[in-house]
Amino acid sequence: MAHHDRMVLNRGQLQHLQPFVFWVVALALTAAAYGAEPAGDLTCGRIGIHGIGHDRLSAVQGAPGLAMWAEIDGYLLACGDGEVLHGLAEDGLVVDALWRGVDPESLFIVRGGHPGDSLEPMPGTELLASGGPFTVLRATEDGARNALDRGEVSRHAIEDGHGHGHGHAGCGRPVVLPLDGRHVLARQSANAPPRGRRTFGPDAAAAVDAIDGDRWFADVETLAGWNRHTHGTEIALAQDWLIAQFEGIGGMTVTTQSFLVGGTTAQNVIAVRPGTSRPEDWILVGAHYDAISENPSIAAPGAEDNASGCAGVLELARVSSTFTPEASLLFLCYSGEEQGLIGSAAHATRLVDDGDAPKVQLMLNMDMIGYTGDADLDCLLETETQFASILDPFVDAAAQFTTLRTVTSLFAFGSDHVPYLNRGMPALLTIENDWDVYPNYHRTGDLPGSLSVDMGTQVLRMNAAVLVQTMGAQPEIFADGFESGSLTAWSSTSP
Repeated sequence: MAHHDRMVLNRGQLQHLQPFVFWVVALALTAAAYGAEPAGDLTCGRIGIHGIGHDRLSAVQGAPGLAMWAEIDGYLLACGDGEVLHGLAEDGLVVDALWRGVDPESLFIVRGGHPGDSLEPMPGTELLASGGPFTVLRATEDGARNALDRGEVSRHAIEDGHGHGHGHAGCGRPVVLPLDGRHVLARQSANAPPRGRRTFGPDAAAAVDAIDGDRWFADVETLAGWNRHTHGTEIALAQDWLIAQFEGIGGMTVTTQSFLVGGTTAQNVIAVRPGTSRPEDWILVGAHYDAISENPSIAAPGAEDNASGCAGVLELARVSSTFTPEASLLFLCYSGEEQGLIGSAAHATRLVDDGDAPKVQLMLNMDMIGYTGDADLDCLLETETQFASILDPFVDAAAQFTTLRTVTSLFAFGSDHVPYLNRGMPALLTIENDWDVYPNYHRTGDLPGSLSVDMGTQVLRMNAAVLVQTMGAQPEIFADGFESGSLTAWSSTSP
């Protein structure tokens, strides 16, 4: 996976706060700033909001005297009148850090880089809060503020050339935005606004029960046995094995798509199962099978990144094969992801060129789904604002069929869902929310023994429920009575 770096403060684990390293990729925030224009020095507090619920969270965010805030998973970085923050603490909220005399123009939102990048800390900054892929920084020196204003947050370039931009921004100079209003950057589903919840039909429930975590893990072990560096020789062995696995499932046409990564010809593996009554509605399930490490000429096993996601594509293909799809299913394993989302971009571009992009009802991307750093099995669901409604079925499936805690973000970045979003197709990423503290990220030590079968199984159970429900004729049934056969019409409620 080519994603982003952050200093983690979620899951109530402040012990993760330490001197940090990061590089910033492009960020195009669309959340509207509102509220009072901050003036003068502020008091900023980091408030724990883990699972407090929408009503209480709204009351906190609407407290008179707060000039700006950023909601990031289990934390709210709130700035304003010090007395307001004192009152919130007296009301029982945990304010675990406090900064006084903060110049509002010294605060910046940063979207971080790769955990595996060896970058030096930026002098003259202080981390105030982080979670999901986001960090809020305070520039403590004029030089640091000027650098942040220019988007310069590291004196190093990306070392292995696989950084990706957010949305349409691409891989150019880093971009940092000021914390100039109120922003929901990453939200726990437990703190989301109330809405009607869907129940899932018997086929979806049967698909959930059919997920075999041990089978998934065995596939991870097989894929991790090869050096799957895009420019290496063994990735062809993984490609041939994937083709054989899809052909063995039956009922699918398996092809490859060639494209160039530098001077190397790489291949996407594509398995298509046509729909019966809605063949022009396409559901895509994808993950990258290439890998990277600090020494890819020696080894790039990529068990977590991303044999876990690619094996998940195979598992969903097997499970869904026992049900009749009304919509067409496309199962894709991409190469060239670590060099800049090249394989998924090639496929998304081909869909546009062939006039097939409007057929895509959903693109489900799995990247790094098998690691957890603790007993909290948390999963990040990520898309863009215009497709916010596609998150809801996954949140509901997780609540009904899994032990996952879900977090949602409307700022897509750094994985194979982005090329589809950039071309107007609904897409989302499912990724375990501890990827950023995975100690073997982009290392030769990214081996299967670091993974949790339970974590991978729970993510696949969630995804299987939504996939089978969406591909079939059975309408989605809501607690509020609303029904639809289209995933993109399930809800317009933002996460």
